[in-house]
Amino acid sequence: MTMADKDLDLMLRAARDDTTPLGDGLRARILADAVPAAVAQAASGADRVRAWIGGLVGVPAAAVLGLWLGMAQPTVVLEFVPADVGVDTADAALMDEIFGTVWSEEDAG
Repeated sequence: MTMADKDLDLMLRAARDDTTPLGDGLRARILADAVPAAVAQAASGADRVRAWIGGLVGVPAAAVLGLWLGMAQPTVVLEFVPADVGVDTADAALMDEIFGTVWSEEDAG
C-alpha cells in the first residue's frame, strides 16, 4: 500500500500533537537502549589525535596532488574544464612553451 504525502503529513501532525505521556516501562527501555549507543559514539582521546593527524597529513597531500595535476598533468585537468573558458593567445603561447600542449581552440584546429 502506498501512502500519499498528504497522508504522511496528517500522520506526523497527529503524532506531534499527541500529548499522552510514555509509560514508565517504555521510557526505561528507551533510555537503557540509548546509553550503550551514546557510549559507543563518544570519541576517545586517541580518536581525536588520529583525526588531527589525518587533517595535518591530508590537507598538504591534497595541495600537493592539486599542484601535480595542474603542473604535470594539465591534459587531465583540461578534460574537465569547459571549452569556453577563454584563454587568450599570449597566455596560450606561454602555456604551450611551458607544458608543450595545445591550450586554445585556435591552435587545436
